[in-house]
Amino acid sequence: MATKFNISVDASFRDKFQIFDENEQLLAKIPTNLATDFFNIFLGWLINLPQTFTFHLNHQVVAVNNHPKFLGASATINVDQQPVAQVHRQRKNVPPFTVELAGQTLTVTTNSGYFSVHDSNRKLIVAKRGTHNLDRYSVVITDEITPEVGLGITIAVLSAIKH
Repeated sequence: MATKFNISVDASFRDKFQIFDENEQLLAKIPTNLATDFFNIFLGWLINLPQTFTFHLNHQVVAVNNHPKFLGASATINVDQQPVAQVHRQRKNVPPFTVELAGQTLTVTTNSGYFSVHDSNRKLIVAKRGTHNLDRYSVVITDEITPEVGLGITIAVLSAIKH
C-alpha cells in the first residue's frame, strides 16, 4: 500500500508549498522565504542560499533545511528536530541527485515533470507534475517511508528543481 499526496509549488505569494491529501484536504501550508526564494529562483543555479521549509504533519514537525551550496543544492530533513535524511544535488554529476536515508544511499531519477526516489530494487517516492497545472505534483510514497520523511524529501527535491 502507498500514500498519495498532492503538492502545489509556488501556491501563492505567501505559500511556497501547499500539501493536500488524496481527497484534496489541505494538510499543510509552507510559507515562502520572500527574498531568499526570489534570489534562488534567478541565481540558485549558481549558488543556493540557505532556507528552511517547516510544516506539521501527523502531530510531528518536519523541517527541510536547505544549506548554501555552490553549483548544487543540499538539504537536511528533520522530523521533530531529529535528522532523518539528506538530499544532495550536483549540477554536473550523473545521477544529479542522491538521498541518504537510514544509512542507505538512494538515487533520484528526474525527467521533465517527473522524479522518483529509488534503491536498486524499487521506487520509494514518485512525483509527477500535473498536465494542466504545471505547479502541482501528484506524489506517491510507499509504506517503507513515513509520510513525514517522504514529504520532506519531496520538498527538498522540488525546491532544488525549481531553480
